[in-house]
Amino acid sequence: MYKTALQNHFTYNSTVGAISTEELFELPLTGNKGLNLDKIAKTLDNEIKTQGTSFVSAVPADKIPTQKLELVKDVIATKLAEQAALKTAAENKTKREKILQILASKQDEVLSSKTEAELLAELEALG
Repeated sequence: MYKTALQNHFTYNSTVGAISTEELFELPLTGNKGLNLDKIAKTLDNEIKTQGTSFVSAVPADKIPTQKLELVKDVIATKLAEQAALKTAAENKTKREKILQILASKQDEVLSSKTEAELLAELEALG
């Protein structure tokens, strides 16, 4: 799919003019005053729907808009997966920090429960 797009120099209509396949990865999913992947996908979907099917013409329908739409959908899926991975990583980081805080607290409790003699012995062992 990407090879075809690159070989044929696919461009995608946007609010600021034509953008390349490579530039799709720089666009946000939504927002940005209409310069986004969702808007480009909707435009391609409408283009495909308005192409129509001829039952009398021997010329097949143009496949490029469909290929472009599939590529944009793949970029969207990739970006959504990246967002999900970032969210999971952030959640894991927060949970790890919380576990480390609780672990430190428990270690403090264990240390606090030791007798003066045990603490002195530990200090001496540390040098």
